[in-house]
Parts: sequence; C-alpha cells; structure tokens
Amino acid sequence: MPFPDLPPERIPGSPGHLNDHQIIDQALDYIQQAGYRDDPDFPPLPDVPVLGQSGHVTAHDRILTVLEYVKDHPALGGPAAIANTPTGTYTANGHTYSYWLFPSNSTLQVTGAGLADVCLVGGGGGGGGAGPADHSHGGGGAGGQVVTVLGGYLPQGSLDVVVGAGGTGITSSNDYPSKTSFGGVSRLLGWEAAGGGYGGTYRQAAQTGGNAGGGGTHDPQQTSAYGTPTGGNRGGKGTAWGSPTSSGGGGGGAGGLGGNGVGGDGGDGGDGITETLTGKAYTFGRGGGGGGSASGGSPHGGAGEASGAPGSEYGGGGGGAAHKGTADVSRPGGDGYHGVVIVRIKTN
Repeated sequence: MPFPDLPPERIPGSPGHLNDHQIIDQALDYIQQAGYRDDPDFPPLPDVPVLGQSGHVTAHDRILTVLEYVKDHPALGGPAAIANTPTGTYTANGHTYSYWLFPSNSTLQVTGAGLADVCLVGGGGGGGGAGPADHSHGGGGAGGQVVTVLGGYLPQGSLDVVVGAGGTGITSSNDYPSKTSFGGVSRLLGWEAAGGGYGGTYRQAAQTGGNAGGGGTHDPQQTSAYGTPTGGNRGGKGTAWGSPTSSGGGGGGAGGLGGNGVGGDGGDGGDGITETLTGKAYTFGRGGGGGGSASGGSPHGGAGEASGAPGSEYGGGGGGAAHKGTADVSRPGGDGYHGVVIVRIKTN
C-alpha cells in the first residue's frame, strides 16, 4: 500500500478541515503499520473529531504526541542497525540490501532496533537404513520447515541465532533411530522452523517433524508406515517388503508431499521452497528420495546396493538406503543437511 496523500494547507474552520483529519489519520495509521506495529509503546492514534467538540483539541494533541514519538524513535520505523559484518550485499528494484547468513549457531548484534526480513530453515531428517533383510529399502528423510518473515521487528541487543542440525541417517533396517535422527529446530526470537522427520525402515515407521519422512518397505500384511505431520507435508509410501522390485517412499519437503515408491523405483523427495533473500534463488527444505532395488528417488536415494546420500542443500533430507539381495549386509541412510537462518535489511 502506498503512503497516503497528505492534505493541502487549510484555514481552521474551513469545510475541508474534517477531511484533512481523516487523511492525517490514514497517514498515521500507515506509519504505525509500516514501522511500529510490534512496538507496544506506540501512542494511541487520534479519533476523527467533530468541529467544535472538545475532542477536536484532544485529536490535535494525539497527532502531536505521535509525531514527537516518531521523531524521537526514528530507528523503529526503518531498518534495524546490525553490527555483524554482512555476508553480502546486492541491489534489486532500485534498492540496496545487506544480508547475514548463519549456517551455525551464532549471535546477531542489533545496535538499533528496527525492521528486517528473516528466513529460517530447520535441519533435514536422516534417511532410513536398509538390510540386512533382502529387499528392504529405507524411506527418504524429510526436509526442514522453511519460515519467512517479512518486515519483522528486531529489538536492540544480542540475539541468539539457533540453527538446526541435520538428522543422522539410520544405519540399517534393524536399528532403531535416536533423537539425533530428527532434524533440529532453527530459531530467532520467537520465530521457529521445525526440523524434518527421519525416513522409515522395515522395522521402524517414518517419523513426523516440520515435514514427515518417507516410509520404508514394509510387511506385506501391513500398510506402509509413512510419517504424517501435524503441519507441513507427509512422506510417500514404500512398497511391500520381500519383492525383487521394492522401494521406499520419498520424504516430505517444505514445498510438497513425498512421492510413493513404485515397483523398484524409490519415491522422489517432496519439493523444497525457493527463497531470494540473498539476491539469488536457492531452494531449501527438499525431502530425500527413497531407496529402491532399481533406482533411488531424487535426490539422494540409494539404488540396488547403495547407502543413501546425505542432503546437499540447507534443510535437505537424507536419502533412503537400498538393499536388494546381499545377505547380512546393512546400508545406512544419508544424513540430513543442517538448517540456516538468513537476516536481510534494506539500506536505501
């Protein structure tokens, strides 16, 4: 919404005076919403008065109070001032931006309160393991959640930046995953992006997270245990265990569902979400592909006799492992990739 037109100069008592008050109130409302909406100390906006009423003087007093507050707190209406050295700068649409990319835990030093754009990506979940049972394939780990906040308010101070770790791949279909198989949560102030759930195996159902892991191959008498998240996207189903043409499902991604395993082809990981806060387009939070006897799901799913490959972009889920027939051999799923936190301000 553009800044409202300001009223022309008028003589008090003229017919357009009340209309002027309405326009002034629209402008003050714009200022509050654009730069001070998270500021609990912002003064109350004036009511539109009726000429001759005592409330007319009150309205003028409130207008002056708001203007004095804005004059004394200019940083709140503009970008935050950040002392950390920027990761990079770029120009787009006539504006210059600085951004800070945090691939691990850190501290954001805000020397002047103000506004910033923030992107948080949770860690990707670990992929499901395969073997030693024949034709047992792991499901893909889920991608981390992607949360973007435009025009968020950063208070002055040292702010903790928490970046979610990638989940560890499950070593085989017999092993039960640990808490480290989940992707970790990324956090700044009250904003959070959940990590992805891990991929399933023959003996272990896929798990939920910000997005859910893909199901591994399963007992022919049971339904594939893919993960169903409370929020985000579910993983795909694996096929029945014991067939030479079997496969695991793909992990859910931040931008889409994981694909089902089909015959010997592992399900593809769910789509990620593309963000441009760094001036370039990067895709975050893609689910890992499931393992398969013929081919692994994209990306990172193992094929035939292969471990799952680790996630390769921020928040990417690990690939599911494949094991089609070598006795007493286990294949681990791939590790999920860690998350990231990105902060951007407009400098002109």
